[in-house]
Amino acid sequence: METRMIKIKDCKNEQDADKISQALQHVWGIGPFHINHERGEASISFDKKMASYEDFIQAIHERGYSVEEIDAYEGMREEVQDEEM
Repeated sequence: METRMIKIKDCKNEQDADKISQALQHVWGIGPFHINHERGEASISFDKKMASYEDFIQAIHERGYSVEEIDAYEGMREEVQDEEM
């Protein structure tokens, strides 16, 4: 599993978080995730053998939201740790 944090620019309330949640749940390979609408951030875990990070970005874009990655280094570090185990 890989975990990434993304910034969702237009996520302002629970309704936005619900729409984004529905979009994420439809991507094959999604694992645990959390959306913080107050900060406009989402933490997603996914099986990179089943889906790519870009699949989740596309799903969020298709719901009308702009996103940006906020922890590319953090995601790479977790990936390296997984490989070491």
